[in-house]
Amino acid sequence: MPPSPSRQAHERSGRAALGTLGWAAALLGAACLALTGWALANGARPLVIRTGSMAPALPVGTVVVVRAEPASRAIVGDVVAVVRSDGRRIMHRVVAVRPAGGGSTTLVLRGDRNRADDPPVTVRTVERPLLTIPAAGRPLTWLRGRWAQYWLGVATGVLALAWIAVRRRRGTAPAEVATRPRGRPQRA
Repeated sequence: MPPSPSRQAHERSGRAALGTLGWAAALLGAACLALTGWALANGARPLVIRTGSMAPALPVGTVVVVRAEPASRAIVGDVVAVVRSDGRRIMHRVVAVRPAGGGSTTLVLRGDRNRADDPPVTVRTVERPLLTIPAAGRPLTWLRGRWAQYWLGVATGVLALAWIAVRRRRGTAPAEVATRPRGRPQRA
């Protein structure tokens, strides 16, 4: 017995939804590749904002594409990223600039939501934002959480079970449909 028209319509709409989802994922991937190519061509790289110290201008999860330039170009009011002496990278607003000699500059930074200035840093280069993409890095901030591996495992298991269920459903066609000859109709 052939599948009912409503079941056929349901299967077609499911295939259409999966096709649309596939195209959306492909377009998102292409956009990520294009952004990466643009960043590499401009000597830039992405950073993900992981704290709320620069909110609301740069909330947690914002991807900021930055490019290195001499620290001597930084002026009060600029937002720059620097690597502190402890190896931690911060992106805050410049509140004071002093030449330090030898091509270095001493900067005093402060996050927009912070009440106090950061300790002064002496650097030769800073990373200046070229492009900000709000919320694009939110999944990366989730991955840093303590339950991230657990939920990634659960999601992987659910996707695997769904894939198996879809494959089994496709493989259980009625006997008449499965044995029907394929190809061109024969002449009588």
